[in-house]
Amino acid sequence: MDSISALLLSPLALVAILVGPCWLRHNLIFRCFAVFVTVVLSWNTVCFTRQVNMVIDYVTGILSAWYIIWATSIMFCQGSIACRRHCQCSRFTDKVSKSLKEPTMNCSDIPARFSWDRLFWTLDLVTNFRLVGMDWHDGPRPKQNVGERNQSAGKLTFAIKHVLKLIGGYLWINLSYEMLFKEANDAFSKQNLVSRCRILQYLGCLSVLGTSMTMLHSSLALLWLIHQPLGLSENGLTFPPLWGPRSSILRSGLQGFWGEFWQDLFRIGLLSCGKAVLPAKYRNQPAAYIFPVFLLSGIMHTAGTLAVTGCTWAIGRTMAFFVLQPFGIIVQKLIIAALQQLSIIKYPRGTGKSVVQLMYMAVWARLTLPLLLDDLLLAGIMNDFLAPWSVFGCIYRTIYPN
Repeated sequence: MDSISALLLSPLALVAILVGPCWLRHNLIFRCFAVFVTVVLSWNTVCFTRQVNMVIDYVTGILSAWYIIWATSIMFCQGSIACRRHCQCSRFTDKVSKSLKEPTMNCSDIPARFSWDRLFWTLDLVTNFRLVGMDWHDGPRPKQNVGERNQSAGKLTFAIKHVLKLIGGYLWINLSYEMLFKEANDAFSKQNLVSRCRILQYLGCLSVLGTSMTMLHSSLALLWLIHQPLGLSENGLTFPPLWGPRSSILRSGLQGFWGEFWQDLFRIGLLSCGKAVLPAKYRNQPAAYIFPVFLLSGIMHTAGTLAVTGCTWAIGRTMAFFVLQPFGIIVQKLIIAALQQLSIIKYPRGTGKSVVQLMYMAVWARLTLPLLLDDLLLAGIMNDFLAPWSVFGCIYRTIYPN
């Protein structure tokens, strides 16, 4: 068993022993034990692919760090009022509750902090697939941008749409990607970091990452659709998408990219954890909570980089990328304000402002992306693919190396 597996499974085993009496008192021992076994088997399966698929290593590191951050925040930082807003989907439906003859978790009676009851409540939140710890209703997105969350959408249309996304993502990653970026892959494998190869690699890395996240979202959405008739989800068609509206990038530039578009589901969870560690008077001030949010994100990606490269010297570069992002947003605001003051940009929402913001994002990405991506690229992460068939192939090659 490797270090990451031991680091994750040891606390789970300890929690299982310590909260055993709490499980018995709440009469939920069967459900919690089943979930505990599922988590153990899932993480052991993921760890089979270590040192075979670097993309899986990176995702494992990120999710391990996120699980610790989120669970710690719920356990020690989140107040009862905040938690009550986040547990919309943490209860079983009446049908499942009656079939199991067990009480559901009551969101209006959240246990006090620093108690075994609060720990059990947190575990219950995890067992009901609340991996992010927030309900999407808490997000800042306006109601008209519900997109795939529309409850009136047909189940067949919903399923066909996500099946096509899965197939399209697989074809792009496994066919088009290798042909388009093969030259850059060869150059990076020889550590020939010329400018042209850097640009191709950055484009390839972002495209593969975006495609992989889209495939992940489609898989989870289909999973929730399957869970609906089983009573494990109140509405399988309201699974929150990972991405925010693209218009936010044109409207707000770098701030819109990080604040509304990029991995919207995780962003809401990071905002929840980031605000929880601040004093109450600073929680609604963006200038205050933006720094702990990027710091938490940096910790997550640092864990992923460490899992891939195994080099501690790469940690500082990855963390530096996320620490610099708030300053990039501030610099962008200052540039836009200066151009408006000089009447170069006349309309706050005009085309000129959008063009300037996109140009700034391109320059900023060129200056800062090497901190995040170069160590991963030199380690060979772009030679691995994150697709269901590839994952199964990694497991097979690990079990049967010859």
